[in-house]
Amino acid sequence: MADDKRKLTEKELKRKDCFEKISSEMQQKGYKMKNVVINTQKAKYFALLVMFPFMALTFWLYNNVNGFNLDGISWGYAVALPLLILCLIIVHELIHGITWAIFAKIIFMRLISELFGVLYLHIALASNR
Repeated sequence: MADDKRKLTEKELKRKDCFEKISSEMQQKGYKMKNVVINTQKAKYFALLVMFPFMALTFWLYNNVNGFNLDGISWGYAVALPLLILCLIIVHELIHGITWAIFAKIIFMRLISELFGVLYLHIALASNR
């Protein structure tokens, strides 16, 4: 994406100038810039890594509350479970997409963009101390 150079709009140039001004002021005060962007391969790996403990906890809770006979698992269940998980992941991401589209197009577009800028400055610029 770094190779994709496009012409910035007037508003984007204004935001970029404001960001650079605030960044330089904060760096003069002793803060360091830290790039927190990761590639998609790393994001997929971390998503699976984060998901597995929650799945194990859910399985453990279900087993303790309802009981679960591991001897009675059929091949159909073993095939259906991963497909169910995949379908639930897709539904989960669709909910994100639908709600984001609604909020972005109605009233919160400016609020969210300003909030993202403030949060980005607080997260990306870490103190030396």
